[in-house]
Amino acid sequence: MIKAEHSVFINRPVNEVFDYIVDPTKEHEWQEGVIESGYSPGSSEPGVGAEAFEKRKFMGRDMVSKLQVTNIGFQIFFICVIAPIQISKFY
Repeated sequence: MIKAEHSVFINRPVNEVFDYIVDPTKEHEWQEGVIESGYSPGSSEPGVGAEAFEKRKFMGRDMVSKLQVTNIGFQIFFICVIAPIQISKFY
């Protein structure tokens, strides 16, 4: 199993940073390799069950993943529903 972690200091209020990084419509702005991201049709706001997608370049290949929000609060969890590789994201 491959685990990737990265830390960075951002001089902004924690709630503001959290709201930004968990927004699927912003993921392509800050996550390297993500070409396009957003909510899937029919899911336009965060909440348990909301679906999102991301299109990324990974090891030279295009990869499209469909994700679903499984928990929301101070942490948000996305699980991969459809993708060439199994991923989970925790913020």
